[in-house]
Amino acid sequence: MVDIHQSIEPAHPTYNALIDFEIEDACVVIKKFNQGHLSHQLIDQVRELFDFVYERGDFLFCMSRNLHFNDARLEQIVQKLDVILY
Repeated sequence: MVDIHQSIEPAHPTYNALIDFEIEDACVVIKKFNQGHLSHQLIDQVRELFDFVYERGDFLFCMSRNLHFNDARLEQIVQKLDVILY
């Protein structure tokens, strides 16, 4: 599962137990699958697409500096994620 958010606050109903900081730029949240785990190789491929990737619980929080919801870069990243993850 991949969710895209414009920003995420620490009070987010789903992620509040996982993050204690505000994410101000667009954020791609990937829920780990395949029995709850992504392979290290897949996680490394995801890391190459973003400036920051934080592993928290069953999720990867992926973000880049100045990445915005309507940014063409975000569309390119989502297309690459589709190839990597599916």
